[in-house]
Amino acid sequence: MVSETRYFRSDTWTVNGLLANKLQTARSGVAGEVLISIYDDNVNVPQYLGIRATVRHSDNSEDEITSGTAVAIASGDATALINATWTPPQTDLVATDAIIVSVYGNDATPPTIGLKTFITEQLGDTRLDASQWTVYYYLRRTYTSRPSPGLTRYFFDFDTVTYDSKITNFTHSTPAAGGVQLFTLINHEDY
Repeated sequence: MVSETRYFRSDTWTVNGLLANKLQTARSGVAGEVLISIYDDNVNVPQYLGIRATVRHSDNSEDEITSGTAVAIASGDATALINATWTPPQTDLVATDAIIVSVYGNDATPPTIGLKTFITEQLGDTRLDASQWTVYYYLRRTYTSRPSPGLTRYFFDFDTVTYDSKITNFTHSTPAAGGVQLFTLINHEDY
């Protein structure tokens, strides 16, 4: 069993036919950002961030492992590293499968606007374990006073030590094969 921290990265790659941002065990160190919302004037509006998770197969097909809506939903209305938890169901994989994590965000819960899609490498394991993830999102608020009345913007930032957006306890494994008992059928006429 491997328990990892997976970082939302600003660089991209193609895995199982999907071009997406990397979801890897180290940062690139190059900051990435996505605009979540923009408002007139100097306001504080709660923003909600969450994820949806999907298995991506080598034939380019996908199976979502979340329920069709965002999970691990965290909220805030100021610059902060916010977090929430979610436990994926134990999911059978083949060695060439990868996991897609798509980040959603807006000012409603559950968030419904897709912000960015991230994908792992082919994991090389046969099970995604049901271990609780903690998902961290760096929410950044800015305000500019011009043009009047000014604008408030919220961003999802990632891929630096400061913008520490990540998933902890991302766990996958290849269980050991169970014992196999062999039986020999003996014909009673041989005795």
